Amino acid sequence: MKSRNILPFIVLSGCLLGSCYDTKMEWYNPHEGSEVGVSELPLSDEEKLERYDVLKAYIPRPDFVIGLGMGMDFYVDDEAYKAIVDANFNSVTLGNAMKMGFIVKADGSRNFEPVDEFIQMLPQDIALYGHNLIWHTQQAASYLNSLIAPEYVETGNPDEGRDNLLLNGNFDADISSWSKYNGADGCNTWNSEEGNRGKGCLQVVNANDNEGGQWKTQIHADLSETIPAGKTFYISYYIKTTGGTGSVRMSTANGNSTINYQGDQAVNTNWNRIQWEVTSDSDINGVNIDLGLKAATYLIDDIVVSLDSFDESGAVIEKTDEEKKQILTQAMHEWITDMVTHYKDRVHSWDVLNEPIDDGGKLRGVEVMPDESEMDGDDFYWGHYIGKDYAVLAFKYAREADPSAKLYVNDYNLEYNLDKCDKLIEYVNYIDQNGATVDGIGTQMHIDITINKDNIVSMFQKLAETGKLIRITELDVKVNTASPTDENLKAQQEIYEYVIDTYKEIIPEAQQGGITIWTLSDHPDEHVYWIPDDAPNLWNADYERKPAYMGVANGLAGRDVSEDFTGDLIY
Repeated sequence: MKSRNILPFIVLSGCLLGSCYDTKMEWYNPHEGSEVGVSELPLSDEEKLERYDVLKAYIPRPDFVIGLGMGMDFYVDDEAYKAIVDANFNSVTLGNAMKMGFIVKADGSRNFEPVDEFIQMLPQDIALYGHNLIWHTQQAASYLNSLIAPEYVETGNPDEGRDNLLLNGNFDADISSWSKYNGADGCNTWNSEEGNRGKGCLQVVNANDNEGGQWKTQIHADLSETIPAGKTFYISYYIKTTGGTGSVRMSTANGNSTINYQGDQAVNTNWNRIQWEVTSDSDINGVNIDLGLKAATYLIDDIVVSLDSFDESGAVIEKTDEEKKQILTQAMHEWITDMVTHYKDRVHSWDVLNEPIDDGGKLRGVEVMPDESEMDGDDFYWGHYIGKDYAVLAFKYAREADPSAKLYVNDYNLEYNLDKCDKLIEYVNYIDQNGATVDGIGTQMHIDITINKDNIVSMFQKLAETGKLIRITELDVKVNTASPTDENLKAQQEIYEYVIDTYKEIIPEAQQGGITIWTLSDHPDEHVYWIPDDAPNLWNADYERKPAYMGVANGLAGRDVSEDFTGDLIY
């Protein structure tokens, strides 16, 4: 979100009755007329809104959690946004940045850097909630699928008879014709003993991980003839590391310009043949091997650039169900261990399992699978391969990585669908009975102003009876219009307050895991993908407090705080 001419809310400890707003400014509103601003509210409501303290001033006890779910970039890029968050909340949840699909790259390597940098900006007295470890979407699906993909087993030399446009592609005697474009001096050498077919190979050392930097270690060779634009050609090569995992891509060149990029390919300690079919819009007179992303010592051999298509002279071997289960169980173990261990000093509560039950009460991936046409590219159903115990394993691995962390199952629509709530509780009991322990249950509570209040009561009663920690993880209240009336805003205020009052009344204090509001404001930048064309939040698009703010504050305080307000407003 780009900074605009907006009013940052900053707490001044010396302000009358605990807080005040800064001097009013002329507002820039990109959606003028589409919402209700503070100046349009009745004077009594305007006075109340301005005299309320920050939200965390009203928590019922020091350890009570009032959190915000937010996009990391809004906090990092917008000082006004950050000021409101820091002043009002004692916990934050990152909407996407800590999910597997954002941390794990296509080659299996981890990119912790963006979240690490965010943590450096986050005040120490604001907790970071871990959202989430295992889900059925926003997973590193391309990497996970590559682990269980069929293996190609050669029955002969698949490149025999293919004309090669490289002068030296097999490195039997040396690495002539190949030069370093980028990388440390001496990073490319000839290995005389470890070639793919028993002779020599090209050896390249990349000493450091370089996020987004495959090009930082780059080895180049010219072609014996130019491939004209529009002509399809075929590149194949063998590669492995001498230890650990790595990442590679090929790229094509025309002079000093790189033209085409292969996607990043995972590399391990076995010789693997990688193929790339290319049709370029430009003439091609050279190729590059790009190895700068992940630190490793790479061995490369039998590179062919040819106008002849691939010769599939081999057999495709499918992995068995048991092999897939073992591979993915190991991948889950490594992912959860890496994530929880990396953030152990800053994250003390995790959504280990997110949305395991579908709206029909079925266990996703185990009892029901969607059609492939309904799946997104980042969807991956762990339970489909590992079975019902995938959640048991997930909780075991998280517990091993941080025995002191609070571990949650999180799901949605529990207040709308009480049968689903029952099924979730059943699955939590199954996890507990099969060798792991669930500390808490998160109910998301994406609701609107027409919600059946009796269902809210019933849901909280069912959850309280589990004896688990209960956390409202993603609370927002839709008004079902982008241009709410005073009546809509009052109804929204009342629902926010009712949810918090009911939570505090029904969930015993010892089981209160806290409440997290989902997204900060009604600004459209926060709602591109989530509840567009509505106004579900506590601040409007200009970061002005809405009546819903009073509802949350009153709910936290357990009373109508505004009854204490007297006297004229001071600006």
